[in-house]
Amino acid sequence: MTCFKFTNIKSTLKFIKHNINKKKNKKKKYKKNSGTQLTIQEQLYYCSGLDDVTKVEDLLAQGGEPNGPSSDFSQSTPLHRAAWKGNLPIVQLLYSKGGDLNALNKYFLSLFSIFYFLFFFLSFFICLFGF
Repeated sequence: MTCFKFTNIKSTLKFIKHNINKKKNKKKKYKKNSGTQLTIQEQLYYCSGLDDVTKVEDLLAQGGEPNGPSSDFSQSTPLHRAAWKGNLPIVQLLYSKGGDLNALNKYFLSLFSIFYFLFFFLSFFICLFGF
């Protein structure tokens, strides 16, 4: 880890301003669409993070699996994504369709650990800022 020593406040502020501007000007890099359609499982994973319950129901009816891992780096299930986004109606729907509450993703997080993580940070910010 690098430790920076600044001789005066002017050089410190210049360094901070430079890094902030560098982050603002950085463009997001997305993969180019290769023309392939998303599979039903991928659509279910991404729609479970949205508030569209009817779309999730349709994808489950088309053969989407509530316990099927995603194709992204985390290998989370649609149940994990809905929990992380805080969509309780979609979590209930996926659970009623056979979602496993104890399923683990690549980082060994279950549904309960995600809810615990979100609850901890929410209560931390309430205590800190008095919302």
